[in-house]
Amino acid sequence: MSTPPAASPDTQPDRRPPEPPPPAYYEDEVSLADLVRTLIRRKWVLLGTWAAVVAFAVVYLLVVPESRRQFGILSIGLVANEGGDTITLVSVEDTTTAVARIKDAYIPSVLGPLADGDVHLDVELSVKNPKKTSLIVIEG
Repeated sequence: MSTPPAASPDTQPDRRPPEPPPPAYYEDEVSLADLVRTLIRRKWVLLGTWAAVVAFAVVYLLVVPESRRQFGILSIGLVANEGGDTITLVSVEDTTTAVARIKDAYIPSVLGPLADGDVHLDVELSVKNPKKTSLIVIEG
């Protein structure tokens, strides 16, 4: 078998693989390296802002008096009361009686021993029955 004759460089066009297309670049694209450089360049602004927020928080905690607000909700049980053809739910105990007992008996018996020592208690407790429901809210 014979080999084809070598063509002269003048007769054959230049055969190179096609060049790959340039990488896609979008105008709104931001590289991670640019973001890191911006953070490093603005480090004193970031540290200053962080220090100002921490200083403000410390001053606020030192100036504002300590206070706590807690509340509890008690639910008075309901029982079914059959009366003729209808069944109604009735509280086991009247809410006004329960509120009065909590104010007059339970709260003083709990706070009394605590106030006897050297500890000064600045406690205000309120007992309410919102909207005449079977719930009692104790707030302090």
